[in-house]
Amino acid sequence: MRRIPPRPPFTLALVVALGAAAAPARADIFVVDTTATDDDGSCDPAPEDCTLPEAIAAASARPGRDAITFDPAVFPPGSPAAIQPAAALPPITDPAGTTVDGSGAGVILDGETLAGEEHGLVIQSGAGSPLGGVIVQNLLIGGFPGTGLLVCGGETPDCDEDVTKTRILEVTALFNGQNGITVDGRANTGTLVADSTASFNGSRGINLNASLGQALTKAKVDGCTAEGNDSTGINLNASGDNLGSQVVGSLAEDNLGTGINLNAGANVSRARISNSRAIDNGGSGIDVNAAGQHSGTKLSNVVADENTNVGVRLNAGGGNPVTGAAISGSQASLNGGAGFELEGGASKISKNIADENGGHGIALVADGPSSGSRISRNQTNGNDGAGVFVDLDNTANKISGNTALSNLEFDLVDENPGCDANRWSKNAFGSANEGCIE
Repeated sequence: MRRIPPRPPFTLALVVALGAAAAPARADIFVVDTTATDDDGSCDPAPEDCTLPEAIAAASARPGRDAITFDPAVFPPGSPAAIQPAAALPPITDPAGTTVDGSGAGVILDGETLAGEEHGLVIQSGAGSPLGGVIVQNLLIGGFPGTGLLVCGGETPDCDEDVTKTRILEVTALFNGQNGITVDGRANTGTLVADSTASFNGSRGINLNASLGQALTKAKVDGCTAEGNDSTGINLNASGDNLGSQVVGSLAEDNLGTGINLNAGANVSRARISNSRAIDNGGSGIDVNAAGQHSGTKLSNVVADENTNVGVRLNAGGGNPVTGAAISGSQASLNGGAGFELEGGASKISKNIADENGGHGIALVADGPSSGSRISRNQTNGNDGAGVFVDLDNTANKISGNTALSNLEFDLVDENPGCDANRWSKNAFGSANEGCIE
């Protein structure tokens, strides 16, 4: 069941202490020293004479990498102060990349009083310019009608220029009307979102996107939480290839859509999901999907329980099998669909638990001929389908050492008559649909 707390006044809900980390030296540092949001045209060093809009204008006007920081005397780390803009904040528009750093201070950006679709903090490069090297850290952003934090290659809403080496660190984005945290561009390369929370937003929690047929390359979500969002919790999407994406040590829980989604309009290669949990989501728990080829995905030590659809799904398009995938040491139980579902050839599924799912425990399905997978030493008990299911046209697979008991369908099912070239051995089961299953 989706657990969403009643929405309190934003500034009261988010008073937390932010960690203290020194900001690296920059060419110019503009220090916000007031919670006011007026703009008199200058960011002066005098006390209470540099608002956030003024600091944004100053950093945007000066070419090169600059930083915006916050005076801890005004924004105490133990008692965060709120900036409540009366109108949309201006975007930061330096293509060289700007740092917005709340380290050593306590900063809340509160958009609760705004109407329309105003975003919170927007960093973009402008039409025709790529964006590189943005860093945002130690901020609380919430209550905005649009997206809380938006990093955009080019200009919103198109974000049709490249974006590289974005770093989102220890950012909390709550109760925004659209996404919590978004990094969007044409080609999107080297984005890192770490130790951040994006929860109870009106669309996705964490959203990393590459558009116009380009690749999402080496994106990483590490140590993050995405809970109670109205769409996908953690979404890593490419309209072209999705190359080397990682989700590590993260939680996606109670989202209305899929918990963790890695998608490609073309090919998926070398995706990694480890030590993460996708629990009680309205779609699948974990979905790694390619419209074209899908190779080299590795899942280890993940939990995908109590999701409405499949627990873990690896998919390829165009009649291609998933190849070279490995799922190990993981659990997918109590899901509405299958526990683990893999379109696949030459993949390994080992030492997992898939109990009490609404479909099969482990399903090797086919959109076309595939072969060469190994399913070994898994536990698949009490599922509404089979414990282990091998679809027609999946051949030359080895299924051994599994325990499959008390499943409503046969415990072990091979849709290929006479098992074809599949080899079943040393499995513990109560029933099987083919006499060749051992």
